[in-house]
Amino acid sequence: MKKGMMCLVLIAGSCVAYAGLQSSPDQLKQFMTSNQCASCDLSSVDWNADPYDQSLNHSGAKLAGANFSGSELCTLDLSQSDLSSSNFSSIDKSYYNNLVNFSRAELQNATFSQADLEYDNFSQANLSGAKFNGADLQHANLAGATGADLTGANVCNAVLPDGSIGTCP
Repeated sequence: MKKGMMCLVLIAGSCVAYAGLQSSPDQLKQFMTSNQCASCDLSSVDWNADPYDQSLNHSGAKLAGANFSGSELCTLDLSQSDLSSSNFSSIDKSYYNNLVNFSRAELQNATFSQADLEYDNFSQANLSGAKFNGADLQHANLAGATGADLTGANVCNAVLPDGSIGTCP
């Protein structure tokens, strides 16, 4: 499917999100207006916020099964959201060094393979069955997260679910 460009201006956050979509722009619009979009394909969406300290707040979003793979994420609040079975493979936050807040989120069976998750907050999240193979979790906060299997992830200086600090290679 041909990639298109779409610009959304979010009045509440005065944030600009540029989207290079592989799927229907209607799915992104549905999510941005209602904070819900189960099984949406949000892959390759560029979530970059305005670099002047703006962010997207989608705390409590209903996005079970959503596909974020290959997306560029800005500072994004997905705390207390239902993201179970969602795909975050190969997400990238390097453009602005942004942080994603997954605290208290339902992330069971989510996939984070090869994802850039440095400094992200997973505190008290449900990570049962989540896959982190090849993910970069350096300095991430996983304190109190449940069901985390961090096999194959880089946890250098991360706060692990038991409160200990991850070892560096």
